[in-house]
Amino acid sequence: MTSLTIARGSRRTVGRPFYLTMSLVMAAVIIGGFSQTVPDDFAQRPGLPFLLHIHGAVFTLWVLLFVAQPAFIARGSIALHRKIGWFGAALATAMLVMGVAATLYAIRYDFVPGFFPRSIFLVMNLIGICVFAGLVAAGIAMRKRAEWHKRLMLCATISILGPGLGRLLPMGRSALQPRW
Repeated sequence: MTSLTIARGSRRTVGRPFYLTMSLVMAAVIIGGFSQTVPDDFAQRPGLPFLLHIHGAVFTLWVLLFVAQPAFIARGSIALHRKIGWFGAALATAMLVMGVAATLYAIRYDFVPGFFPRSIFLVMNLIGICVFAGLVAAGIAMRKRAEWHKRLMLCATISILGPGLGRLLPMGRSALQPRW
């Protein structure tokens, strides 16, 4: 009788450069997309309401943090990554609140992109916010298991790329302007 040895699957890990590169690519998509509309948001009268400026600032902080965190890991600053991570958890909570507030504001004042029916915009945004919150919560819960943690945080940030990516698509600027 022969014995068969079944080798355990090797633990494949994705290297540190991958997550840093992905964070930079996602930041480029968000910055590239919003650079299409933000200058006009500050120039037009009346400008965007204060609530939407806060929303933009909170989400911008997330993008900066999302680039900084893998950069800390890539240079070996794990203690700093962990310390800043708790700020990230608080920031994710602020994003949840601001995402819901901005969505409800957009519905209330008809600040919805022209290609979305209001009901679809409302439901899809709220689902997206819940997906982001769930993935971040899972990422925090799995913070001691690095492979899970970094993948969950990556997926959480991918889940919020829609608005930046949507602004890069060639659909005309009027589709992104409010209907007021």
